[in-house]
Amino acid sequence: MACVELPAFPLQWLLKRHPEWVSRPVVVVDRDKPQGVILWANDQARAHRIRSGMRYSAGLSLARTLHAGEVPAADIKNGVAFVVDLLRRFSPDVEPCADEPGVFWLNASGLSHLYASLRSWATEIRLALEVSGFHTSIAVGFTRFGTYAIAKAVNHDITIARNRSEEQVLTEQVPLERLRIEPGLRDTLNKLGVRTVRAFLQLPVAGIRRRFGLDAHRLHQLAADDLWMPLQPLRVNDPLVQRHDLEDPETDVSRLVFLIKQLLHRLLITLTARQEALTGLTLRFRLNRAGVRTEWIRPAAPTVDVRQIMNLVGVIDQVGGENVLDGDIAVLAVGVDLFRGDHDRCNSSRSLLVTLYLVAAELLTG
Repeated sequence: MACVELPAFPLQWLLKRHPEWVSRPVVVVDRDKPQGVILWANDQARAHRIRSGMRYSAGLSLARTLHAGEVPAADIKNGVAFVVDLLRRFSPDVEPCADEPGVFWLNASGLSHLYASLRSWATEIRLALEVSGFHTSIAVGFTRFGTYAIAKAVNHDITIARNRSEEQVLTEQVPLERLRIEPGLRDTLNKLGVRTVRAFLQLPVAGIRRRFGLDAHRLHQLAADDLWMPLQPLRVNDPLVQRHDLEDPETDVSRLVFLIKQLLHRLLITLTARQEALTGLTLRFRLNRAGVRTEWIRPAAPTVDVRQIMNLVGVIDQVGGENVLDGDIAVLAVGVDLFRGDHDRCNSSRSLLVTLYLVAAELLTG
């Protein structure tokens, strides 16, 4: 199991919407008015002594160039859906944390035929998120709470626990202030000298619920692995697959364009029949000289237009000369229904997040 954390996710999503603010002091507020409360502040804002809990007007008095924005629940939901869609390029099983947007658990098993190591897998995830404008921390281990706690503590880095004992040691070292704990409980525990997960686990189990409440009791159960929960990934629609066997390595660009159009057309007919629209593509293909390549394509809006999709496909430009496409080709489309509302823009149909893989057959069979 792996945990991917995007710290202060609403703030990161706001900065993704306003990339021109990246180098400036920025805060997320509950309402964009002088009396609005600051919920998150970036490093530049904190350098001006601006903190969460302040009024927006107080923040402006400390930094006249302060930028602020609201991030409604619907926007956060769309942001989570965007990240889930991206993470599915690296694992078919992705579970976003319902209580803490920006935290995601992934199934890290069965990937040895695609990645040299779990670290290389995690590194590719981090790079993909960075390209999309996100900062992230990743922990790979064995338990839900262990990977969560370590990811909260590693600070934009990657940690791999080689066994359960190592994960336990790393988990127990995590300061409680790094976890999402109710401030009153955190302050009470701090006064008692309980500042790490290890110290928290050493408290008498019988008295935790009575002394500190239900939230503390549940946290203790999670930390002690007494409240085991399996990975609960979002439901994925049945895959759509089209396959074409290449008898010989392909060097002709026009034939390649025709082939890809054919496979896409068949898939889009099926999507249309299901009242779904294409919103994302991942292309994986093998070139005899350049090896396996991956390309991520995201149309500006959900679409079932083959021509629009083909205009975004860069694999065509990479074929020619000494680079030829070899092996059998398969097109695998995997969709997931994540949300309705703002994305119901394609003939009022349901929006579908789709991953399309163009791969040599040997990659599919491992």
